[in-house]
Amino acid sequence: MKKRTVLLLFGSNAMCNSQLAGFKGITIFAISKIRSMSTVILRAFVLVFVLSSAFSVAQTAKIKNLQKALPKTKDSAVYVDKLNDIAVLMHMKDTDSSFLYAIKAKGIASRIGYEKGMADATSTLGIVLSIKGLNHDALKMQTKALAAYKKLNDIGSVARVYTNLSSTHRYLSDSINSVRTLRKGLAEARKKPNDSVMALVYSSYTNLAPGISQDSSRYYIEKALTIARHYKDERILIYNNILEASILIGTPDQPKALPMLEKALVDAQAAELEYMEISTYDLLAKYYAENPKKALDYYDKVMKIVNDKGYITLKSVVLQRMMPYAERLGDKDREVKLARELATTVSEKQARLSIFFSDYIRYTELEDSNKFLELKAKEEEKRILILSLFSLGSMVLLGIIFFLYRKTRRESSQKTVLNGLLEQKNKELEVSDAFKNKLVSILAHDFRSPLISTLSALEVIKMGAALGKEEMDELYGQVQDDINQMLGLFDNTLQWIRQQLDGYHLDIGEHHLFPLVDEATQAFAYELAQKNITIQNTIATNLKIKTDKEMLQFINRNLISNAIKFSPENGTITISAVATGGKIAVSVFDEGRGLDQKTIAGLFSISSTGSTKEGAGIALAMCKDFIEKLGGSIQAVNGLKGAVFTYHIPSGS
Repeated sequence: MKKRTVLLLFGSNAMCNSQLAGFKGITIFAISKIRSMSTVILRAFVLVFVLSSAFSVAQTAKIKNLQKALPKTKDSAVYVDKLNDIAVLMHMKDTDSSFLYAIKAKGIASRIGYEKGMADATSTLGIVLSIKGLNHDALKMQTKALAAYKKLNDIGSVARVYTNLSSTHRYLSDSINSVRTLRKGLAEARKKPNDSVMALVYSSYTNLAPGISQDSSRYYIEKALTIARHYKDERILIYNNILEASILIGTPDQPKALPMLEKALVDAQAAELEYMEISTYDLLAKYYAENPKKALDYYDKVMKIVNDKGYITLKSVVLQRMMPYAERLGDKDREVKLARELATTVSEKQARLSIFFSDYIRYTELEDSNKFLELKAKEEEKRILILSLFSLGSMVLLGIIFFLYRKTRRESSQKTVLNGLLEQKNKELEVSDAFKNKLVSILAHDFRSPLISTLSALEVIKMGAALGKEEMDELYGQVQDDINQMLGLFDNTLQWIRQQLDGYHLDIGEHHLFPLVDEATQAFAYELAQKNITIQNTIATNLKIKTDKEMLQFINRNLISNAIKFSPENGTITISAVATGGKIAVSVFDEGRGLDQKTIAGLFSISSTGSTKEGAGIALAMCKDFIEKLGGSIQAVNGLKGAVFTYHIPSGS
């Protein structure tokens, strides 16, 4: 059965790099920059993200009208609603702008106590975080929105958020929770069986339910159409027309899809629903997949909408889709032009992602600060109440004496508390300073070095007319390695940053060590097969440790990765563990060339000048930081054949 991802624009995750030939290198470079973001970009076009009445009108025109109306809006609640409408409309065009509008809406709604506005903004933030790939943060945000809508008894919004949660679980490969939340959304929508929300949920069920048959799809489509016709909901009618056509593409009934798509295109253009117009063009290109010139003509129309209407999130994905058609057409000049444009788009996207990440960190810090201020305000209210009671007692002489006595004691106590708070804040500032210095060190060297290397390689590629194929392939390989290195550094650094943030608590529990090491090893099956390396896990199966599993697995993965990196082909990596005085010593032995004393001395530290000592990288420094938080230690020595990395961790019962 054909797998559908309707309105999941460019729904296949398959990259076009396997189809490229003469200009393969340039495209592989661009795709490697997108690879970690491609799935994130596609999320912007899942149906559940358009379950909003804001999409029943022309999108770009609606945004402009709302933006013009903002300065004239005096009512704060109405102002918040307009901000939320813009945020929802913007999330498919520019997720960064959508994020900023939603934050502004949430801030104002919080100040005026407008719960519906806060819930809408929180829901949009969850969508944006999911598009950006921050799925776990997105789930937290969507869960908060769900609780708020339930409190407001907003059944339609509850159904919509359940469907959003289903989509996010799906991208986390959590099919159980995806189906569970999808069914909950369907159950909520059935509480209003004749409402247009039900039509939207039926459509999304057809799109998201795993393994749904064509007959079942048509059944739910027909139910959605019946409701949509009753409410004259043009948006749902167009969408289901597209949905039906998508089911037919790739089947013997494919010719029946063409009139459906042509009608959907005319209707979408008339309603100025640019997103559905783009989706229809995409399906038309797939319909004419055997005619590359015609397919490219449709994607040219998509690019015109993308450029004219500002759908920057789509641009890189559209360019990817165009590359194989240009190759099949034999248009080398166009291939080169598309590849260059794709590389430029990816660079711009990377810059926007960096800015977004910075904005999101600031936002979480402000959220924490606001919670602290709210708590402080409540404490202040209690203090005022106590003072009022003492004021009444001051009318009696004895009460006055008692009041003065308590006042003296209270002032003394407050000074002690304030001094304690001052000391605590100083300590927190010292910790924050150390954290910032480390982070600056990491950014100054470990992120900067691969970027410089990549830029150098790109300069050579730019002048690559005089280079041979082998030299070009070597440069492309270098660029890909640099990018993969930077992505690995980014993942490690992000996990380390999260451990440093206030509010993080260790989840200490008892775990068997043997399966943890086996689990960490399985992540490197491909690398092990490439170098024909064997890993021997000699740890006793009954050995237990007390630890935070997530932190320990970070350490295990980095030590195994390090051992694989420096092991020769056909080598053996041995992992052993022994109990010593209430702790377990875990050792990773490789058969590499070993370490010199200068490298060992600076292996687990980051220098103040912003570089990792002797090129050891930040991963081992993070391992040391994590193992110390777990109450252990780590060291490295040279063994009989290579290096030996050993860490000590508290033993279990």
